Amino acid sequence: MHASGEEVVLVARGKTDQDDGSQLETSAAGLSAENLVLNLKGGELAATAGSESVLLARLKYAFASTDMGPPPPTPLHRVFGKLAVCTLAGLSRDVPRQIFFSLLHTLCSRLDGEESTQLLRTSSLGNVQVLLLLGLNSELQAVTTSRGGSLSWLTVGLAVRMAQDIGLHRDITSNHVAQQQVNRRRRVWAACVIADRWYALSFGQPMTINLYDCDARGPSIFPDACADGLSETEKPFELHAEITKLSILLGRVLRYAYSPLGLDMVTNSTLYQLQEDFEQWRSDLPPTLHFSPEQPDPRAGLLGLLSACVEFVFLRAFLRPKKPIPTRISYRPSVDAWQHVVKRSEHAIRWIAAGGSFFMDTWFIVMYSHMWCFFVQLHAYVATGDAQALGLMQTANDSISQWAQRMKSLSNQAALRTKVASLANTLTVAALSSHQRRGGQGVAQTTNLPPEPAPDTHNVSLSSADPNPGPKNQAANIFDEIFPPLNDTLAPDMQLLELFLHDPQLGWAFQPDGMNVEPAIQNFDEIDRFYMLD
Repeated sequence: MHASGEEVVLVARGKTDQDDGSQLETSAAGLSAENLVLNLKGGELAATAGSESVLLARLKYAFASTDMGPPPPTPLHRVFGKLAVCTLAGLSRDVPRQIFFSLLHTLCSRLDGEESTQLLRTSSLGNVQVLLLLGLNSELQAVTTSRGGSLSWLTVGLAVRMAQDIGLHRDITSNHVAQQQVNRRRRVWAACVIADRWYALSFGQPMTINLYDCDARGPSIFPDACADGLSETEKPFELHAEITKLSILLGRVLRYAYSPLGLDMVTNSTLYQLQEDFEQWRSDLPPTLHFSPEQPDPRAGLLGLLSACVEFVFLRAFLRPKKPIPTRISYRPSVDAWQHVVKRSEHAIRWIAAGGSFFMDTWFIVMYSHMWCFFVQLHAYVATGDAQALGLMQTANDSISQWAQRMKSLSNQAALRTKVASLANTLTVAALSSHQRRGGQGVAQTTNLPPEPAPDTHNVSLSSADPNPGPKNQAANIFDEIFPPLNDTLAPDMQLLELFLHDPQLGWAFQPDGMNVEPAIQNFDEIDRFYMLD
């Protein structure tokens, strides 16, 4: 984001004895030790009230690049752009709650006022970016799941339609438009693809974007003013490009495995190709984005978390299918594939606990992916009774509880954080009770999943033992060797866990459904290979 020439001052003032934001107000004047002032002028950030310096540090990333080029010809909305960024940063647990609630109150009141008319009714590149910012976290719309999630879905949908209205989904050359604007258009369209895929997964809604209707090239990893390959010193959008590729793969998972007719329409070769594309994507990752527990780069940790979620969503379609898999589908993930997902989810859970709280606080899909990693360990514990999986469940539950504490004064049972924390805590308590009833032993009940799988090499193949997609004999339950059928002597708490794994409705909409089915199209040789992942 580039600051314009004018000066914008946001002052959040609140009474210290009020912690729910109800007594907070926003003013354009009057400074005291209780005030936070953000001055954005000529690209510089300054803050008063030293106790709120954390917010300034969180926002400086927007100005950290040394070669970002001049301000764009279509800037962000002069009010909503900066206010959305500040409110997003205010979601962090490091920012005093009264400041966040003041910013949120201001944002919501502006969105309900006349100022939102230009934002919602005028198609422009800057407005698309603002709408995507507002869709990054459902709590910017409302703190309840029923209202906030729906409004976020509609906001992202409007951003996608607005982007298509100005042609972001079509290719454009620098012969007609400046290189900086070309790169910005591609990057914003990639953000639309990311939001569309992840919200389809999160809320069980159809995907809006059909990439076969698009010929836009993938986002550049270089600064906007640089043509591809002309800069080797700075790659500020490298992570953005890789998340876009991962999101395209997620879209294929949703279409093939979770649409109403998904597995009835796909072939074995389609599923094997998707598996190979997962492997290829992981092997092509730049070294800086390979996660290492010894040197946890935040970018690599974030990408590892998201990828663990996508891979588990793919495996889950065969792990616990909602309906019988068609007999003609012989594709099955390997046991090794499951083990590697378990290990990657472990890395992701430990990364969130160690230093990923800011991302979990501010970006909805990070919290969502973290919950899926929690479910991976839940599956592993139910299968093996392994104490390590139980310990990771507790670690994830602690992270979720700390995240939920941010809104502890909101007693509404429909609040997003309340529902997620309640679900995680209920399942963790049930698993702990089951473990104690089993005798508290930390030994796995089966040998298929060892307590400590081999370290993740990041290039491990997901292929099954038989790479040929020909017919093969299949078990009644394809993961029987990993998850042996449980007998009737299960304790009530273990029955709760098993029931949860079988019934997605108990998972509070963590099960995607209702995706549109698209026909398989081939031989698009002239389309940029970046989007041929779809």
